[in-house]
Amino acid sequence: MKGLLLGLLFATSNSPTDLSVASRAIEWKLNGELASNCILATWGSIQTSAGVQLNVQCDSEEAVAGNLALKLPASQYQNRRVTLVMDVEQGQQMSSTLWVRSSRDNHTQSFESDADDALLDSNPVGSQRSITAVIANADAISVGLMLRGSGAVTLKHVRLIVAPNGEISSQAQDVPDKALSAIQEHAARSEVRWMQLQLQANQLAAGAQDSAEVYPVIRYVLQQLGDRRSMVLSPAIARSLEQRKSAPSAAVKIFALPDGAELLLAATTNSDRVSDSRVANNLP
Repeated sequence: MKGLLLGLLFATSNSPTDLSVASRAIEWKLNGELASNCILATWGSIQTSAGVQLNVQCDSEEAVAGNLALKLPASQYQNRRVTLVMDVEQGQQMSSTLWVRSSRDNHTQSFESDADDALLDSNPVGSQRSITAVIANADAISVGLMLRGSGAVTLKHVRLIVAPNGEISSQAQDVPDKALSAIQEHAARSEVRWMQLQLQANQLAAGAQDSAEVYPVIRYVLQQLGDRRSMVLSPAIARSLEQRKSAPSAAVKIFALPDGAELLLAATTNSDRVSDSRVANNLP
């Protein structure tokens, strides 16, 4: 049955069906319930301007969950921002979340997803979607799509775009400047090399023209502190959660950033920070 499905997927596409297609498909993997319940067909390369196209065909009646993922060496992406871009075509019975993970020695350094966009219903069926992440001194980068539901998903023009180096715009620069100042004052950790962390943040933010491009940089700084409680909210998310301000908590400090985004810093004790650091260093 799976062989028949695979044949149908290739037969209905506009792409070649030679053996090179099958060899390239090995790069992309289905895991979780997708591995045993879905068929994957793929052609092209994520590192070209045209990108790669992927078709995932799952049972139309039984819901499954898992990831479609690709792992790449990170050497050419180090100390840069990268953006995963794709056109997603999926049925109403399937939901999806884009994600990018960087790691070193298989320990997570940064993780970004577009899960928050679901709160705003900003990922309509058949839309182009993207997620930006920072790659510091990672040795591997994994990208993918978390799927949950039934039916088929087609991904077109899937590509990984490296942000160009250059001057950061003043509009974009104001956001990390305010955020890092707040983080430094709030964290009050003498063992942190703030100058080094500031320089790294500036390098990762290089070339950004829009403030949204630097949110991953702020999240990366928080991750380096082992802070898994604090977060950055985009202006749209901050507005959608406006009601939460009616019940302020002493455990969270809210800092308004120049573009309307918000930085939520969770109160932590010294023992919390040690614990968070240990957990962060042992992520899968």
